[in-house]
Amino acid sequence: MEKYKLKSGENIFVVRVEHNVSLRVFAVALTDTFYNNGEDFPERLTKKEAEKILRRSMFRYGCQGQFEDGYFEASFEESEKYSKILNPAFEWVKEKYEWLRDS
Repeated sequence: MEKYKLKSGENIFVVRVEHNVSLRVFAVALTDTFYNNGEDFPERLTKKEAEKILRRSMFRYGCQGQFEDGYFEASFEESEKYSKILNPAFEWVKEKYEWLRDS
């Protein structure tokens, strides 16, 4: 931890954390965001936007994402909505980040 001071004068510690990001972790971070916003996977998404979404998701939910395995078992409709976003998210990450595709 490093000691810093905000412009307001408040003392803070800065904690740096590293995460290991797999294809699944990246795709789930994107999917959770668009699902929560009630949006389909966008036709155009830049790497910069995707990485910002990933960082925000990792900070909030870690590598597991927001929804636990089995979360959608009780609702077929919500599961379908989620999967409709997840599949293109996997394909997008595979296309843009070739290193993750080969795992």
